[in-house]
Amino acid sequence: MVVIIYTSNGCAPCMATKSWLGKNNISYTEKNITEEENREDLIQRGYQSTPVTMIQNEGTITYIVGYDIKKLEQAFSI
Repeated sequence: MVVIIYTSNGCAPCMATKSWLGKNNISYTEKNITEEENREDLIQRGYQSTPVTMIQNEGTITYIVGYDIKKLEQAFSI
């Protein structure tokens, strides 16, 4: 399983999502959209706001927009 979270500086929902992932011992890679490469990657995926959590698991990709505990719990079977 690969987890990537697209974030931006000063984004409270981004910090909450990263905190939730950490509390649940879920490893992730953070891509801050202040870096143009990360921003372009997010836009190409069809998103323009943060956070966006991308979960790749066995060929399936799930995107969770915002800090949505219910969707996070469902995606990680918690």
